[in-house]
Amino acid sequence: MTDGQVEILARKAEREGNNDLAIVLHVYLGSKHMSMSSELARHCQTFARNGLKEIEAHKNRRNN
Repeated sequence: MTDGQVEILARKAEREGNNDLAIVLHVYLGSKHMSMSSELARHCQTFARNGLKEIEAHKNRRNN
């Protein structure tokens, strides 16, 4: 996917009120432009791992 296509998706997300998605796409484009996409990917991976722990804890509370 080209940067232009990602930008179109980000603008569409904004128009449709998906602000969180628009932010993530703009941050991705900015990190790519600054040659920091690897750092962003590592940060996202850490965030996802921590989020998974929170989701599992929430599921366990809900099931009990």
